[in-house]
Amino acid sequence: LSVWESEGWKKPEVQEQYNPDRTILTLTLSKAEPESLSTKVIDNDLSTKIVDKVANPTTQAHYEKLLAAMEPGREYKVNDFCDLLGLKPTRVRMLLRELGEQGKVEALGCNRNRTYVKPASELKRSHT
Repeated sequence: LSVWESEGWKKPEVQEQYNPDRTILTLTLSKAEPESLSTKVIDNDLSTKIVDKVANPTTQAHYEKLLAAMEPGREYKVNDFCDLLGLKPTRVRMLLRELGEQGKVEALGCNRNRTYVKPASELKRSHT
């Protein structure tokens, strides 16, 4: 089961059913939510707590590099950041999507024509 965690796949689910007795193990091969935005459920003997996860230091450094390289109002494509970060387009696209969910970047267009813009309001927030 540690392979699922190391690959970033969704956690396996175990279901126990009675009448008839059976145990069902569901192994999902799809990716789990990005770490920066997901929540972690911690099971204790008495209760279940939900704890917000924060981005790991590497991801946080990538966010900062992306935002530092972007000028407010200028449109960028994913490939503009691949060499800067040393990452493949898929990972850069995921980082930009997460920044968009946080409101730090706006996505314009669809699919191949998608560009990303740092809003002018982000400039005001970073100086305060």
